[in-house]
Amino acid sequence: MSITMLCLLAWCHPLAAEVDGNWFNPEISIDTVLACNDLIQKSLDGNCEALISPDDLLEDYSGPAEDYGIDIADEAGLVVENPVTGAYTGEVLTVTVTHIPSGNSCWGNILIEDHLAPEITCTDFTIPCFQELDSVPFAIAVDNCDLNPTVVLVNLEVEDEDPCESVIIRRTFVAYDNQNNYSAPCLQTLTMELTDLPAFPKDTLWQCDIYSAFPNVINATQLTDSLATTGSGVPDVALGNNCPYTVTHSDLFFSSCGGSFTILRTWTVINWCTGQIILEDVHGGDNLQLIRVRDTLPPVLTMEPLTVSANVRGSNTAGCTAINFLPPATVTDNCHGWSLEIFTPIGEANYINGADGNDGGVIPAPGLPTGIYTLWYVATDICGNKDSLAVPLTVADLIAPVTICDEITNVSLDNNGFAEIEAAVLDDGSYDNCCLNSFLVRRMDAGCTPADTLFGPTVVFCCGDVDSMVTVVMRAVDCAGNFNDCMVLVEVEDKIAPVLVSCPPPAEIDCAFFADSLESQIAAGNFEVLEPYGMPQFSESCQLVYLLDTVIWNPGQCYNGELIRSWKVTDLGANAVLSCSQVLTITHDYNWWVTFPADITVSCTDTLPTAGEPQVFFENCELIATTFSDQVFTVVPDACFEIVRIWTIINWCETGTTFNDDVVESSEQALNYDLNGDGVKSSQTFRDGLNTSNFEEYSWRHGAQPDGVVVHQQVIRVLDDVAPIVICPVQWEVCILDSNCVAIVEMPWPDIHDCSPDISVTAQGELGTGLGPFEDIGSGIYHMTYIVTDNCNNTSTCATTVVVKDCKKPVPYCVNGLSVTLGQDTSVTIIADDFNEGSFDNCSGDLVFSFSPDISFNSLELDCYSLGTVFVGVWVTDGAGNQDYCETFVFVDDNIGICQGPPLIAGMANDEMGNSVSKVEVSLNGAVVKSDTTGAAGTYSFEVVPGGDYTVTPFKDMNPLNGVTTFDLVLISRHILGTGLLGSPYKLIAADVNKSGTITTADLVVIRKLILNMNTEFPGNSSWRFVPKNYVFANPVNPFLEAFPEVRNVNDVSSDLMDVNFVAIKIGDVNASADPTL
Repeated sequence: MSITMLCLLAWCHPLAAEVDGNWFNPEISIDTVLACNDLIQKSLDGNCEALISPDDLLEDYSGPAEDYGIDIADEAGLVVENPVTGAYTGEVLTVTVTHIPSGNSCWGNILIEDHLAPEITCTDFTIPCFQELDSVPFAIAVDNCDLNPTVVLVNLEVEDEDPCESVIIRRTFVAYDNQNNYSAPCLQTLTMELTDLPAFPKDTLWQCDIYSAFPNVINATQLTDSLATTGSGVPDVALGNNCPYTVTHSDLFFSSCGGSFTILRTWTVINWCTGQIILEDVHGGDNLQLIRVRDTLPPVLTMEPLTVSANVRGSNTAGCTAINFLPPATVTDNCHGWSLEIFTPIGEANYINGADGNDGGVIPAPGLPTGIYTLWYVATDICGNKDSLAVPLTVADLIAPVTICDEITNVSLDNNGFAEIEAAVLDDGSYDNCCLNSFLVRRMDAGCTPADTLFGPTVVFCCGDVDSMVTVVMRAVDCAGNFNDCMVLVEVEDKIAPVLVSCPPPAEIDCAFFADSLESQIAAGNFEVLEPYGMPQFSESCQLVYLLDTVIWNPGQCYNGELIRSWKVTDLGANAVLSCSQVLTITHDYNWWVTFPADITVSCTDTLPTAGEPQVFFENCELIATTFSDQVFTVVPDACFEIVRIWTIINWCETGTTFNDDVVESSEQALNYDLNGDGVKSSQTFRDGLNTSNFEEYSWRHGAQPDGVVVHQQVIRVLDDVAPIVICPVQWEVCILDSNCVAIVEMPWPDIHDCSPDISVTAQGELGTGLGPFEDIGSGIYHMTYIVTDNCNNTSTCATTVVVKDCKKPVPYCVNGLSVTLGQDTSVTIIADDFNEGSFDNCSGDLVFSFSPDISFNSLELDCYSLGTVFVGVWVTDGAGNQDYCETFVFVDDNIGICQGPPLIAGMANDEMGNSVSKVEVSLNGAVVKSDTTGAAGTYSFEVVPGGDYTVTPFKDMNPLNGVTTFDLVLISRHILGTGLLGSPYKLIAADVNKSGTITTADLVVIRKLILNMNTEFPGNSSWRFVPKNYVFANPVNPFLEAFPEVRNVNDVSSDLMDVNFVAIKIGDVNASADPTL
């Protein structure tokens, strides 16, 4: 194969190659050089989009476009789609252009902008003379990007102001979008035309209840539907600033019954263009209107059926009757008052007020017996309209009986402990107005049975009630089922005495059983454990009361003696007192033995192993003491040392206060007998008083002669090849506290663990040899080693470090006050060292003085805010860091008068004409919070803390009608129509009485209501507003385009601010007629 190469400078490529006898020509690609513009502007089109092409970025673009790729990213590096939308308006995007065949690329920046102005359309309208201009639609604008472009009225011209002719109004609008692109002006023409002749209102008839609820229905105002009546109608005529009609009326009143009346209303309509008085309307009707208010409806009566009680007590010849109160019926009338009559089957009621039944009445004598009757209620209003109502009346016995009970009743229980009494026994003269039927009784508590709390003819008492007052309820029930209750106290007594049937006989208790099972229970007061030894038997109808149940016992230390059980009882009625006693004798058997620990050989570690202790059996009733004494032998073959331990067991219950070891006891092994039954004949087990000379097999218990003492010898051999364990502190400190700056050091005894009882301890090192005391030791670090040897010559060491240091605080002495004077710069610096009056330390070294434990705080700057006495603490620090302090003071003086008082924030409130406004509440918030009220001069002032940030807020809301007249309505109307604009931003703010940010007819409505006293304040607004005097409006013609401030913020106040002034604006007053003092 042969290859031909084409080389261009340092770049080569095979031109042709022969492969397997065939030739081919390769494609040659040379990298494309790209150059991108650094920053270009791209405008959005009518669809609010911008398509980015390679030609926008490349300096020498030659195409084709499909050979290039476009990648767009925003300022955060996020991918942006192409075409770019208006969302990126004003942003600089990074665009990368890539030549796809070569892979080469470059990048540049594109600023996205919107320069297309909105398109505005104006529509002309013909409107009636009474229509408000604000209700006529503005021009309409659309924009390529801004969905809501702003439409602004920039001019208003009135071509013909003659209200007797058609008026031509021309309004000019412009629109701008959110990029401040302004459209061309757009002209709108409004033609205001006159209306036809009026139509007079028709005659009306009102019911008096409608007039009572809505007195305005007779007013000469608009007539609407019946659900929202506002008047009796007005002429249908066009009224307004540009309409030629004036309407007036006059009324004649004609009275009728009960406040009914008729009004003859005469309407007068004047066309002040022609001077014509219109007496006939467009329909041919006249100008007279009748308005009638009438009452044609009767009263309405409502009442529920009545039930009254038979309140007159019956006699032997007649039953009970009702002469009772009859309440008035509920009467409503659509207009005025009424009179009410009440009729019963036995005549008209006797009226409470003596005139009619409006306040109710009483059934006349002799009254109505129990039964069902019909009452008639008749109501008549002032105009003679009448209605009646039949009301059912039931006369019934509704009065409960008068119940009278015995106050206290005594009841005695029978032999079974119960007593039952009838309810009538508790009655003491109860009675009823009609007739009495029966008596019932119940207990207040459950008592003897749960059913005792239910009413019944009788009530039961039992033993649980003895010696207590039981409250029962007696109920009297009349023939109509009415009942009444009263309380009775029943004293329940038990008069039957108790009887002693039997008393338990004397008995014996084994000492061991007593000690194991009974002693602790009796000591705790649990005498029930003695019940197996018998209990007394008593007979009683109710309940025994144990006056005494006790055990008397003084056993001594050896559990010998007697227990005396005593009982004393009575019953709940204390009818008799019965006594009973029992004697219990404790028996003692000296049958204890002891097993001693065996001889042992032990190996020592850090402590001596235990060699065991004697175990004493059956010692519960004994007073056993165990002691031992040791003899140590240090020269012993095959051991370090030997301990011969002599154990002595003493039973003080056998020996008494002194003892003698008269009998030398023999072990089980020597006796060849298993004394304790454990299966082993041990050489360590003994019984007191038993040896080979007095032992008889099977009868040894009887042959022993105990003396109360058992002695045994135990041999303990100790092997020790373990060095002592020594624990000492790694480092410990010794403080120098004397004035010579030296210390006395004594080595503390280390913590030693070893089984040998004899230990020797010493120390060696930089302090010397021994444990001290080492005297006159100066500060420093000393290394020592403990050497510990036990009596078996085992040795251990332990290294420790002794740190000797100065721990004593220096003694501070301060000058008793200094006096300093401020310099021209209003400050003076004092040094802590200036207050030293001979402070000293026990050790040598320089002392450091400071105003706090931080030694770097050694100076203090004082200024005008420090004038007078300033108390300071002076800290003294020695070379070892020990500190103490003394307190003193410095008197700061201003001899040259360089200091001034705290800075002031002050100003005044004046209206636009410069008049001082009083009664303005001014509040200050910030480093301090204060308030002030302006006086006749309109001024305020605050003393503040230097360096603080503050907000000053004025407020006044009183006398809203101050300066507000109909002339203000005229001036504001002219401004709205464009015929006389208000001349300053402050007047414009005053005209915006509803605080909407615009001036419209809605503001005129609010002012009219205030002038007519329909409102007493400006809704949503205060009577005064305030703007900082130094504030400059960006657009004085329309101050509402910006959020103008109504407070003043001042920051970092270090000197007086005397010009924090405000312009006071009286809302609704656009001709400056308000009195600033009100």
